[in-house]
Amino acid sequence: MRQHAQPTTEFFMKYGWAILVVLAAIGALAYFGVLETEIEQRCSITGMICEDPLITEDEIRFTLRNNVGADMKNITVTPDPSICGFQEQTTELLHAQERIEYTFTCAEGTIPRLANIDMEITYYRGNEPTKRTLAGNIRGTI
Repeated sequence: MRQHAQPTTEFFMKYGWAILVVLAAIGALAYFGVLETEIEQRCSITGMICEDPLITEDEIRFTLRNNVGADMKNITVTPDPSICGFQEQTTELLHAQERIEYTFTCAEGTIPRLANIDMEITYYRGNEPTKRTLAGNIRGTI
C-alpha cells in the first residue's frame, strides 16, 4: 500500500501549488467582478450621496443628496455626452441634506447593455465665488 500512496503524494507535492494558484486567481477575478455578466446598478459621486440608480435602454435616473455641508447653487450635472448624446441639466439651489432626482434621456441611439457612464457635477458652495467640480459614475447592466 505504501507504493500506491507515494506517487499520489508526489503528484500533489509537485502540482498542488499550481492548482492552488489557479484557484486563487479565479477567486480573485470573481471577487473583483471580472467574471460577472450581470452587474448591479450603482451610482457613486465623490463628495455627494447618489441613490436609487436606474438604467434603461434609453434613459438613466438617479437621486442626488446634498452631503457637502452647505447649500449648493447653480448645480450642473453633465453625463458623458458621447454615450447617446446626453444633455446637461442645471438646478438653481439644493439645500443641505435635500434630495433631487435627475433623469437623462438619450438624444440619439441607446445605452449599451453594460453601461458605464461618467458624470461631472459643478456647483457653488453656499456664497463662495469658487466653482467646484465633482466626478461621478453610474454603471450597471440593463
